[in-house]
Amino acid sequence: MKKAKKHIPNLLSLLRIAITPCVILLLQQRTLSAWWFALVLFTIAVITDFYDGYFARKHSLISRTGNFLDPLADKILVLSMFGAFCLFGVCPVWLFVVILIRELSVTLLRYVVESGGRQFRTSSLGKWKTVIQFIAIYVFFLSFGGLYSSDILNQIMIYLVVGSSIFSALHYGYCNRSFLKGLSNAK
Repeated sequence: MKKAKKHIPNLLSLLRIAITPCVILLLQQRTLSAWWFALVLFTIAVITDFYDGYFARKHSLISRTGNFLDPLADKILVLSMFGAFCLFGVCPVWLFVVILIRELSVTLLRYVVESGGRQFRTSSLGKWKTVIQFIAIYVFFLSFGGLYSSDILNQIMIYLVVGSSIFSALHYGYCNRSFLKGLSNAK
């Protein structure tokens, strides 16, 4: 049982990755029943994001694989959802571009820091950024499903996503500034 338990966090991350294309395919059908099912699946994916980390920390099951898989699953889910909502006209393409650049930048920073033998820690700002992104996706779900129409709320969520994305990326750079300065001095 203990051997099987150690794989639960990674299985939850893999489940989040597997759910993502199903949500997108359901949204493409543009029917109310498919929309509801997509919303339920997205909610399951959000729950797995919380529980994989919680379970890993609670049972001391943090692994190198999990440290790679969890943020990868988050990036796949978030980028896919914002990309889909851009294609459906719910949010602007530039929002997707900002999120993509942020994710690539932080991933590159993580790679450089970890290649240098240091641990790259996830900050609380990064976690709040993810929460804001999930809330925005729910707002866009409601807009896309026709359950409400509020350009003001959509705009507020867009700017909250952009602000939290940029601010958290800058925070990661700031937290790793001494390491990055050492790299530039070594050249």
